[in-house]
Amino acid sequence: DMSDGAPLVNSGTFRMGTSASVQSCIDNLQHSGLMQLGGSNVTFNQIQTTEGSTITLAGSSVSVSQDAFQSAGNLGGNGLFSGSFINNGDAVIMANGEEGTTRLNVQGDFTSSGTMFFSINSRDLSDPGALTRVDAGQGVQFDGGRACICFNPTLQLEEGDRFDLVVAQTSLNGRFDQVEFDCVECPRRNAKSVEGTNAECDPSTDYGGVSFSVLLDACNGGGDYFDTLEPPFYVIVPVAVGIVIIVVVIFGGSLLVEQHYRKKKFQKKVANKRK
Repeated sequence: DMSDGAPLVNSGTFRMGTSASVQSCIDNLQHSGLMQLGGSNVTFNQIQTTEGSTITLAGSSVSVSQDAFQSAGNLGGNGLFSGSFINNGDAVIMANGEEGTTRLNVQGDFTSSGTMFFSINSRDLSDPGALTRVDAGQGVQFDGGRACICFNPTLQLEEGDRFDLVVAQTSLNGRFDQVEFDCVECPRRNAKSVEGTNAECDPSTDYGGVSFSVLLDACNGGGDYFDTLEPPFYVIVPVAVGIVIIVVVIFGGSLLVEQHYRKKKFQKKVANKRK
């Protein structure tokens, strides 16, 4: 009974519209469990999330009547926020939802001081699952926080690749405190999958006027690290060995000649003294 204004409290699993489209209005929700929104159009008058809570979206739209949507927990998936979105200090934007990579469309401002995970899966940016991305209809503000960028273990990268991960319509300001590539939370590569993936590329981040992006500045075709050397590894080794041999022959031979000359000179000197 919430007729007295008491909030709806969810500490378990709350599913809405997972099998059919649903339109719903919730006055006051206190959320500390798992909420799954699939094909839903949900309006919250008030919503409060906790650090351990999780919200997953699948083709859903969310709006908050009062102020921006403030996330204190984990959130991921594909959805639209009709107002502004704040990813608080302890909050996490997940790289993936339950149905592929996270793609958030925020019609207002997007602000983050928490953690954001990004997954880059494909160079074909028309692929819906190509990467994790946040689009803001207005501005983006980074107030520190952490970014973890994961590359698909099978992805073949090329020099000049660019992946826009957070995009603003007006301006992007601020920076992450920490940006990590292939951090400990990312899928691990085995020995063979390292060859021919981003091991041959040098990724970097770029804070442009309206986007936070990953750039591949120095790539050199397929293969592992040794294949990226110029000249090729199989040329460097024989040349280096040859140089070492030449140095040994020249300087070693000179030392032997000099040693032989000194020995002869000494023997001659001794012979003269005996006379």
